[in-house]
Amino acid sequence: MQRIIMEHTSRKTIVIVQKAVTLDGDKALIIRRSMDSKRHPGQWDLPGGKLETGEDMQEALIREIEEETGLKATDIRLLCAFSQDEPSRYGIRLGYAVQVNGSNKDITLSHEHTEFAWVPVEQLAKIDTSEANMRIIASYLQSRTPT
Repeated sequence: MQRIIMEHTSRKTIVIVQKAVTLDGDKALIIRRSMDSKRHPGQWDLPGGKLETGEDMQEALIREIEEETGLKATDIRLLCAFSQDEPSRYGIRLGYAVQVNGSNKDITLSHEHTEFAWVPVEQLAKIDTSEANMRIIASYLQSRTPT
């Protein structure tokens, strides 16, 4: 793994992105990306974002969720980690499940998103979202299934 990352650093930027299945009871919050977005315009998104240099991972996730939704995340649980080799960068993705306690009036969207919806968790697999978000959603849904 370290060798792979080292090979990629010589030619691409490494970007760490954290996204979260954001839960309030049996509903999950999804946010629609702006049509001006460079990546996945108009698609539904999971709250989260890039880890900045020197930032603690958990603090970064809490910050990103609050910036994008106005909600404070608690009960943070790591679901999955995977990489994506893209043309312009090498992405490391971390997926989480978090709890929030808020109503629609508590949500304040950032300029990156245009609308939000609370969907039953069983419906998450049906939303129009990126492949990376789908992997995180699949990990969350699998974690709910009794073994």
